[in-house]
Amino acid sequence: MEGLDGWAVAMGETACRYLSRNDHDTIYQALCYDGSASAGWKLFICVLVLVAAGAGLWRLLQNA
Repeated sequence: MEGLDGWAVAMGETACRYLSRNDHDTIYQALCYDGSASAGWKLFICVLVLVAAGAGLWRLLQNA
């Protein structure tokens, strides 16, 4: 679990740094307002949700 946590923190730090440097203020405020570790976990959960939704849609279309 520590490896996953370290990965999420690194991803959050990278995302927050990118957003702050490139004038994406609205996304930066929504994602990074409570720290880069939390931002990494938010991104990780978002990826999981998108993968699950894509898999569900793929399965739905395959059965049609």
